[in-house]
Amino acid sequence: MRILSLKAEQIKRLEAVHIKPDGSLIEITGRNAQGKTSVLDSIWMALGGDKAIPEKPIRDGADKGVIEVDLGAYKVTRTFKAKEDGSFTKAVTITTADGIKASNPTEILKGIVGELTFDPLAFAHMKADAQVKALRSLVPGFDFAANDKAIKDAFEARTAVNRRVGELEVQVSAIEVPEDAPLEAVSFSDLTDELQAALDHNSSVDRMERQVQQHEASITATEDTVNQLKLRLKEAELRLEELRDVELGEIPERKDIDAIRERIGDVERLNALYAKRARKEQLQTELDQKTAESEALTQKVDDGRKAAADAVRAAQLPVDGLELTEDSILLNGQPFSQASDAEQLRASVAIAGAMNPKLRVMLVRDGSLLDRDSMALLAGYAELHDLQVWCEVVESGRPGAIVIEDGHIVERAEAAE
Repeated sequence: MRILSLKAEQIKRLEAVHIKPDGSLIEITGRNAQGKTSVLDSIWMALGGDKAIPEKPIRDGADKGVIEVDLGAYKVTRTFKAKEDGSFTKAVTITTADGIKASNPTEILKGIVGELTFDPLAFAHMKADAQVKALRSLVPGFDFAANDKAIKDAFEARTAVNRRVGELEVQVSAIEVPEDAPLEAVSFSDLTDELQAALDHNSSVDRMERQVQQHEASITATEDTVNQLKLRLKEAELRLEELRDVELGEIPERKDIDAIRERIGDVERLNALYAKRARKEQLQTELDQKTAESEALTQKVDDGRKAAADAVRAAQLPVDGLELTEDSILLNGQPFSQASDAEQLRASVAIAGAMNPKLRVMLVRDGSLLDRDSMALLAGYAELHDLQVWCEVVESGRPGAIVIEDGHIVERAEAAE
C-alpha cells in the first residue's frame, strides 16, 4: 500500500499542494521555511493519529485545514477547524475504494501504520535502548517485557543476596575461635551433679576402708583370743576361717574431685568459646546458603538473557548480520552506531520496511544529511524493498524533485528566478 496522491490545504506552512508521487523516491526540496517540512508533516498528521498532530496544524490566517491521502484501498481525510479561543477541532474520515465510509477510522489507521514506517533514519539516530525496543517487535512469540522483568527481579534479588553475603563474610572472618573451644556448651548443672556423685562415691570408699580396718582389727583380736583361750581354740579357729572366707570386693580408685572443681570454675570461659564456635558455624551456614542463592539467581539472569538471545536467533531479522542483545544492536558484530553511514542506512530502511509490511511509505526528514552516494543507495533500497520514500532535502539534482516555495509547488525555473 502506497500513497497515490496527497492534497494539503492550509496546513502549517502549506497553502495548497497536490502531489501525485511517481517512483520509489520522492524528493521534496526548497529553501528553508518554505513548506517542504509541512509536506511530510501533513502525511504524518493524516495517518499517524492524534500523536502526530502538532499544537498548531492550521496555517496562519486560515480558519480551516484539510489533508487528503489516497492509499488506493483507503482514502484518509483529516480536517482541522480553528476556534475563537485559538484551539481547534479535528476530525478524520476514511472511505474505501468502493466509496464506503468506515465506521472505525482510528482502528484502521492503527492496523496499517507502523511506528518506524515514517522515518527509517530515525532508527539510526535512536539511542541503543530505543533501537532494542523497536527491533524487538520483529521477534514474534517472545514476551520481552516479562523476560526483562524476570531478569530485573533476579538481578535485584541477587544484589540483595550478595550484599548479605558480603556482610556474612566480614562477620565470619571477624570471629576467631581457639582450637580448644568446645564443640558443645558445657552444663554447669551436669558438672555439679558429677561432683556430688564423686563425693558420694568417695564417702562410700571411706566407709569401705573403715570396714576393712575394722575387719582386720577383728582378725587381730580373734588371733589374740585364740592364743589366750586354748580351750576355745577350735571354736575360734572355725570363726577365723569364716572371717577369712568373706569376699568384700576390690576397692575402686578415688575420683579426681579437684579436676571437676577446676572444670566448674572454667564453665563460663568454655561456654563463651562454645558460643563463639556456634555463632561462626551459624554464620558460615547462612553464608553458604546465600552464596548458593546468589549463584542460582545469576543462573536465572543468564537463562533469561539466553532465552531472549535464542528468540532473536530464531527470528528472521530483516538484515543479514543484524543482532539484538539485551541492551544494544550489533551489525556484523559491531555496535550499530559504529557501522558506516551506508550500512546504517541500509539496515534502517530494511528495519523500517519490516516494521510494517502493509503501508510501504517512509518519510526521511534529514535527507540533506545524505550525500549523493547515500541518496543513490536510499533510492536503490526503496526500489529493492518496494518502498515509497518521501525525502526532505534543501537542494536536489533529481529532475523529478518537487520544489516547495511559500506553501506551493513551483517549477524549477520559477523557483530559480
